[in-house]
Order: sequence, then C-alpha cells, then structure tokens
Amino acid sequence: MDDEQLDTLFDEATRALDAKQAFLEREFAIGRHEEWKADLARSEIRFLQHGREAVTADVLVVGTLGHDGIWLWGWANRRLPDDVRAAGEGLKSFASLTGLDIFEQRAWEADEQQAWEMTALACRHFDANGAYCMPSASADVYVLLRHVRAVGAG
Repeated sequence: MDDEQLDTLFDEATRALDAKQAFLEREFAIGRHEEWKADLARSEIRFLQHGREAVTADVLVVGTLGHDGIWLWGWANRRLPDDVRAAGEGLKSFASLTGLDIFEQRAWEADEQQAWEMTALACRHFDANGAYCMPSASADVYVLLRHVRAVGAG
C-alpha cells in the first residue's frame, strides 16, 4: 500500500471504531463504570457499578503499550496463556496487506495514538463490538470487546 492508501485504511478503521465506541457508551456506559475486572486467561471483562456486575464482554488482547513507550502485540506477550495469544495471530496478516513490518514485530516504539490505531484495525479485522483500554501499573492493555451484554441494572 502507498501512503495515501495506508492513511485511508487507518482513517476508516478509526472512524468505525469511534462509532462503535459511541454505541457502547450510549448502550452500556462503557467507560463510565466505577470498576472493571478482567480475567485475560478466560478472555473476559466485567464492568461493575455500585459493586455489582453491570456489563460483561468477551475480550481479545490486541496488545499492550508500556509506560516506556513500547507496544507489545498480544500474540507476542509470553505472559498470556497460549490460547489467548493465538487468538490475535491473525493480525500478522496486515504485514502483507499494508507492507508494514510492525505487524510481524513482537514489539516496537509507539505512542497512544498508534496503540489506538492498531486497536482500530484489529476491531475491523475481527468485527468486534468495540475496544477498551485497561490501565495498569506498567502498561495499558488494549482489548477488543465482543459479545457485550448487560447483566443487570447498573
């Protein structure tokens, strides 16, 4: 792909993710819950309000953005169980599609905007409902949300 085609790909994926995020915010208040709990080994996240589970979703780990500015693909993260890592392997195909080798590199220097762009492409590729960024002490974990469902009144 040339630069113009790459820009179009990223722009379209980002706009699509923005629309999905707006829907998740409107319908499920994603981003406004008091607390979240994730079990990456089970590929799930739960959003809690007033101590009660309000929304749950399946997750696919796209990658992590370390506070040191290093992006690590989920498929390359040895801290994740093998089946969780394998779920994201399809993202490597973007290397041949785009001509960008970052899709096959385990890790590379990135910023928050690039992390969201990679997440937007992954969301498009896997036709997910949206995405979420789970902050932690050493890295932010970017996941796709799939099969989002309300559990009870939150």
